[in-house]
Amino acid sequence: MAFVRRTGLVSCLLLCAACASPSREELLDGKPCDAQGECASGYRCNLQTQLCARSADAADCGDGTLQPGEACDPAQTGGLACTEDCQLDCAAIDALSVSATLSDGFVHCYRKLGSAADFETSQAACEDRGAYLATVLDSQEMQVVSGFATFGTYSWIGATDGLALDDVRVGDWQWVTGEPWGYVPGLGFTPGTDGCPGGVCSHCATLIAYAGGAWDDRPCDADYLPICEWGPVVSSR
Repeated sequence: MAFVRRTGLVSCLLLCAACASPSREELLDGKPCDAQGECASGYRCNLQTQLCARSADAADCGDGTLQPGEACDPAQTGGLACTEDCQLDCAAIDALSVSATLSDGFVHCYRKLGSAADFETSQAACEDRGAYLATVLDSQEMQVVSGFATFGTYSWIGATDGLALDDVRVGDWQWVTGEPWGYVPGLGFTPGTDGCPGGVCSHCATLIAYAGGAWDDRPCDADYLPICEWGPVVSSR
């Protein structure tokens, strides 16, 4: 009987040990973000719900493979500079870049390059840096990108309808990353209204410094400064 009682006690202790203390994930997953919109290491703040969620499984972050929830992986060879919790390290990527945590909970980096070029060349210049022409998916990102607007000049952003310079039609506008098209700034975006002066039509989007930032369609062969963005291409925003 003593052996039976001892065995039962051990079983009870093991059972209690397994259920008494919640895991770190149980304590932190779904916890409200702090006043600065931040969470514990390994977690990111979803700015839409204001709740913390695992940015990546702790066992996956740093394994050299980009996992769901990771913006980057610090062990990836030749990849972008990355923090230990799999977020982009903007200062290490480009010392002149500006960082912002957007509504998807990820850090995005932005920089306006100093050499003017046409739309296609500008996109290639961003890609050479591991970036892409900036995509503006909501008002929060518009506020960040508008900080690069300069009065009297245009700046390329990553939207086009893909039509030829002499095509008078207005095509389906898309972001160069394939992210969902839908948001337009408060002043609207009505491409094609200027016609095709001199037989040259406008099929690529620019940012202009007007009323806090606006978009305008311009001929894709015009030379403007590009705004590059580093960030997760697939976004839930």
